Amino acid sequence: MNSRPPDIWEKRHYVYEFYTADGTCLYVGLTSQVGARIQKHITETRWWPEVVRIELSRHDGLRAGSIAERDRIQALQPVHNIQFTDKPPANGWATRRANSARKLKEIRSRATNHP
Repeated sequence: MNSRPPDIWEKRHYVYEFYTADGTCLYVGLTSQVGARIQKHITETRWWPEVVRIELSRHDGLRAGSIAERDRIQALQPVHNIQFTDKPPANGWATRRANSARKLKEIRSRATNHP
């Protein structure tokens, strides 16, 4: 008898979608533990009070769930998702890199324009 836990690639995963009262999609995510993940959103996201509806879809395995999550994010363009959307990153290395490049350009401009 094999009693080992299911491999993460085989374990059932859920794509969850959070919506506002007017139907705006706030966030799409993927988890294998729905209750724990929603509880984390409740305690850690400032926008949680806006959520009035949650939709779930079940997927057999991480790969299938990841594909479904990406597809839903691309289709819905949720307010608080960055990955897989058309929005620029709100923070992280890409923003720091862009800010550094802008500052360097300003410094070079002042150096060449200053007597």
